[in-house]
Amino acid sequence: MRKKRKSEKQVIKELGEDYPYIVKWCRHMGSFDYYTINQLRLAKTENAPATAIYRSADDGVWQLAESIKNEDVKHWILNS
Repeated sequence: MRKKRKSEKQVIKELGEDYPYIVKWCRHMGSFDYYTINQLRLAKTENAPATAIYRSADDGVWQLAESIKNEDVKHWILNS
């Protein structure tokens, strides 16, 4: 019997337990689910900081929630 494949939403929910700020940031940015999943998998593989929001494609550095410049967005990400 074939194993049922998880939906993208299920994968995001599971992986997002360790990295909720990535999920919130991606939602804020309007990212596609496949991008969110990729960022979550990278975070897990690279043992990213708990407050990571995304991995920069330019230099591979993890950007953190506490470094968000817009105070309203930072407050929403960190406190919702």
